[in-house]
Amino acid sequence: MSLRSAPRYAPTAAQSRFHRKVRRARFAVAVAGRRGGKTQAGAAEVRERILEDSARKLTEVGPWRPSEGKDPKPWLRYCVVSPTYALLNEPKMALQAYLGMAASGGMIIEQGPTEWWLVGGIRIDFRSGDRPERLVSHGYDGIWLDEAARLKAGVWAENLRATLSDTQGWAIFTSTPLGRNWLYEQIWAKCDPKAAAEVAKLQGKKPEDILDPSFQGATWTTAENTALAHLAAEMAQAQIELPEEQFARNYRADFDVFPGQIFRLIEARHLLGHGPDMSRFKSLSAGIDIGSTHPTSCSLFGETWAGKWEEIETESAAGVLFDDSEDWARRKSDGDMWTSRVYRLLERWAGPDWHRIPLKFPADRPDVRQQFEARGFNVESAFQEHEAAIAWFQTALHSGRVAVRSGVLWRCLTNIRRPDAGKRSTKAWVDENDDEWDGARYALSEPIASGEVPTRTSLTAMQQWGARR
Repeated sequence: MSLRSAPRYAPTAAQSRFHRKVRRARFAVAVAGRRGGKTQAGAAEVRERILEDSARKLTEVGPWRPSEGKDPKPWLRYCVVSPTYALLNEPKMALQAYLGMAASGGMIIEQGPTEWWLVGGIRIDFRSGDRPERLVSHGYDGIWLDEAARLKAGVWAENLRATLSDTQGWAIFTSTPLGRNWLYEQIWAKCDPKAAAEVAKLQGKKPEDILDPSFQGATWTTAENTALAHLAAEMAQAQIELPEEQFARNYRADFDVFPGQIFRLIEARHLLGHGPDMSRFKSLSAGIDIGSTHPTSCSLFGETWAGKWEEIETESAAGVLFDDSEDWARRKSDGDMWTSRVYRLLERWAGPDWHRIPLKFPADRPDVRQQFEARGFNVESAFQEHEAAIAWFQTALHSGRVAVRSGVLWRCLTNIRRPDAGKRSTKAWVDENDDEWDGARYALSEPIASGEVPTRTSLTAMQQWGARR
């Protein structure tokens, strides 16, 4: 069965170009603008490759014979990975449409939240990439990484790549760009000569050392999804609503990064005067960046009922220790350790419910995290992907969906800059004097990780939804 006969799939010219380009490639890459149809193209390509694998294995070893026991061994096994479980919904819907249910003549026999069984003993696992170390398990005949740019950098090279070794399996990457992150350097540069030349220059290599014929890919803009006639007009509207860098990524599928200052700070987004009216917030979230030679910084943000995020307060200081029992006993008065300082910050705005506010923690200081957990803080893991944080905050500043109150965070944001051309940093920005920015982006982990583009349009939609409730 060919792609042309796949149920409900009529590829656009851009999608057809992708399928032709990757037909004989082990590793296929689709980079497209938002709503450009990349997930549908990925699902259709997965279906075609499963059918090809099935036909080949049937010829080589014969039909599947179910093994005994509670957990039968699959005849063929595949995996779909998204940055979070919530983001698996899109690839699941596309796969269900193109594979079809067995009762209606399709391939799907059984559907669970984390695994599907298809006719002939074929199993598809659905995994979240938020804990990459948990992806090291079974061998796979094929893997599909959807929204790949949002996955953590080690998901592919350190975890998933080895799962294809025994079977010499294939992989499909579908994504909208998030700057020149791991997807650009490790995947796209292997199939795009321009990207290969740029990565080779950074790594002191030749472009031919980067290019790999087993990787092939295609890119297209949002407007090229002609299956949805309104997208060209949506793209024109987005060009008005989005910062230039985010429009280039989200709609033109551009990997380029813009040099210099990252955040265009609009004075109207700087809230002045006394503290906020807390009744305006439906939820609060805090984030803390742990400093050693740099300051430690803790930010508290609130989400309003209108769908905006506002900084409530940020505290930043260097040379302060984290915890001791005597200091914690004085926390309500003059305790000076960071556990006491953060307690007072949260208690000041949430009162007796201070312990319910999520406190987002980075992964690099489990020792300090344990101290806060022992003191009753509601500690959660921070979302730490750099480009996703830049994309969300740039757009939210531009659209008025986020506002800054403290001078210390405002001054920090004015100094966040991209590295100069040809220079590297441990982060997507120059890694110095960024402590308050780190605390703020950790506090905003939930909206950043959601993948939502916080434009004026989405704010209006949220307000309308609230009015209908």
